[in-house]
Amino acid sequence: MSDTANNWVDVSKNDNGKYFAEIGKETFDVELKVSIADGRIVSATMDNPVTVLGRECADVGTAQCGDPQRYQIRREIELRPMP
Repeated sequence: MSDTANNWVDVSKNDNGKYFAEIGKETFDVELKVSIADGRIVSATMDNPVTVLGRECADVGTAQCGDPQRYQIRREIELRPMP
């Protein structure tokens, strides 16, 4: 995983009418195995961690926010050929 600056931002409205503002670092590690004979993808994997700092806010401008919470989202995807 490379060390990069924050490159992920999201502001969304909650069901309770407040906003959740998040910022973080998202990276992708992808491995593709391709058949030399015909160029078809034999298999593929992707690891996509997102390190997030989020706060619930009273306004869409994110000026009135609560304490920050740190957490991680991780997507792991694997593709294999069907028999």
